[in-house]
Amino acid sequence: MIIIGLCGRSGSGKSTVAEFWRRMGAVVIDADEVCHYVYSENSSCVSELCERFGSDVAVDGVIVRPILAKRAYGAEGGIAILNSIAHKYIMEEIEKRICDAKQNGTRVVIIDAPLLFESGLDKHCDIVTAVVSSDALQVERLKIRDDKSLEELNKRLSQQLNNEELEKRCQCIIANNGSIAELRQKALRAMFGIQLKLGCTNRNKKRRFYVKKKC
Repeated sequence: MIIIGLCGRSGSGKSTVAEFWRRMGAVVIDADEVCHYVYSENSSCVSELCERFGSDVAVDGVIVRPILAKRAYGAEGGIAILNSIAHKYIMEEIEKRICDAKQNGTRVVIIDAPLLFESGLDKHCDIVTAVVSSDALQVERLKIRDDKSLEELNKRLSQQLNNEELEKRCQCIIANNGSIAELRQKALRAMFGIQLKLGCTNRNKKRRFYVKKKC
């Protein structure tokens, strides 16, 4: 079984690539969905967050994320504390899902995480792929998808690794500046390329490759 890390800035098309790969038979572990899961289903996580940030950050045993975020941002070192608590439960759940996939005979697992490197999830991956697109396109897609002001969208993007940094850190780059059909072809080519790459020697695993040309 191979584990592929998938990252990209908001509006890059990362989730669309994840869905294409899911249709190819890969198991996709969505880190954000896992976070929602532990905030509602993991009583130990909920209890620990309530103990640290106040009982009102949860309603009926489910973390209210806007309240938790406001409380964490408002306290000195709050974000670091929040991450230290939530991260261990999120990692535990992701590792469980990876184990379940392996036991079920899954050949490819995708860890879909916007903050793949920041969370340390890249260390669990055999290879990391980034979906990149121009800043202008990202903003246009986010304006359609999210009910946010231009200032809010730019602020969100400014807090994420830029495309140049992602290209330095990732071994496979999928450029998404065209149509959905083009992105689908690139996603298919990338998956076959990754499987071929991981069948090569360790020396060749360090070599970066791009899926940028129009398919």
